[in-house]
Amino acid sequence: MGLFNYVKAVMPCPNCQEPLDSWQSKRLSVRGLLLANAMQSVVPDGDMDGEMHDICFDCNMAVDVEIENGQPCNAKVSPLITRR
Repeated sequence: MGLFNYVKAVMPCPNCQEPLDSWQSKRLSVRGLLLANAMQSVVPDGDMDGEMHDICFDCNMAVDVEIENGQPCNAKVSPLITRR
């Protein structure tokens, strides 16, 4: 797995409403410049775009959320795939 940044945000799981607070970044940029994936904690601001994702262990869903102008939008959930 590659490096990422932690996104300091709390929002409910779109599926079960459990609060999620362990977000990881995906292609975060500020004013169009990509942030280095260096395991740093970042707080979304109005100039930030990209994606973040977390796992809801209460309902076993992966949650992916787009960030546009620092605001979460277009949340998607998908079932976790377990290996046997």
